[in-house]
Amino acid sequence: MKKFIVIALLVMPFVLIYFISFSGRILSKYTHINIENIYVSDTNGNIYNNDSIIQINKGDVKSLQISILPTLASNKSIVYSNSDKSVCKIDEKNNTLEGVDYGFSKVIITAQDRRYVQVVLNVQVVEFSPLDIYLPKENFEVVEGKWESINAEVIPSAVVDENKILKYESLDNSIATCENGIIFGLKKGNTKIKISTNNDIVKFVSVSVLSEYGQGIYFDYKDNTRAYIVNVKEFDLKNIILINLPDITFDDIQFSLDSISSVDDSKLKDGIVVFNKQKEVCYISITCESGGVEYSDSIAIMYLGDEL
Repeated sequence: MKKFIVIALLVMPFVLIYFISFSGRILSKYTHINIENIYVSDTNGNIYNNDSIIQINKGDVKSLQISILPTLASNKSIVYSNSDKSVCKIDEKNNTLEGVDYGFSKVIITAQDRRYVQVVLNVQVVEFSPLDIYLPKENFEVVEGKWESINAEVIPSAVVDENKILKYESLDNSIATCENGIIFGLKKGNTKIKISTNNDIVKFVSVSVLSEYGQGIYFDYKDNTRAYIVNVKEFDLKNIILINLPDITFDDIQFSLDSISSVDDSKLKDGIVVFNKQKEVCYISITCESGGVEYSDSIAIMYLGDEL
């Protein structure tokens, strides 16, 4: 008798489970049970809600897991609607979304017999990795002390934000630097800027840093209120002359004195000033001709060396 009771107690839970399941089937057959909720998730079980954005790479297919509650609902049929079929395509049979073209679309999944039971999926078709780098131009001229923007962009524009970041590297930071796409000219010369994406697409732009002076010849001394001071008796003017003409060299420049009281002009034709007095200002001019145009500049200069 005891053995029978023990066996009965062991079997009873299984009988109850079967009875409940059978009763549910009978109930659902003769009683209409409505859908109360539709749950949509990805293949990893992450549930989407009406605020979720589902990103799909163009050309890729994303599978959806559809769950209907209660599980004993009489009619589990659902209906899909798509606000922009040019952006994504729905396979209702297999519950998949395919990225057709870049953009946004709203995909609504609705219970067939209860139209207010639905889930809205915000679908964005993107490119997860850049395909190329767009450059408005590949050659830049920047004046010393000035800046210019490269304005490079990843292609296509639908690349996800975290992968739109470009890295910039100047091949010669003594001539020009580049941060966040801004070229800053430091000194006259030529260099290149390397531009790269996080998936190793690389482009280069060429940079020519120009003198802050325009075309011509100049004394590279910016303080017009004071004389240029030297501390050597013989001073080579070439040290402070800047030539911004492609066809002109120092040999093409002519030197002249506006005052000779403090200067021996015997070497002036070679650009050498020989001082014979201290603390006395002299005025020197330079001229040249290029392309039928005459260029010139002048400077006040003073020797402050020891006694001659």
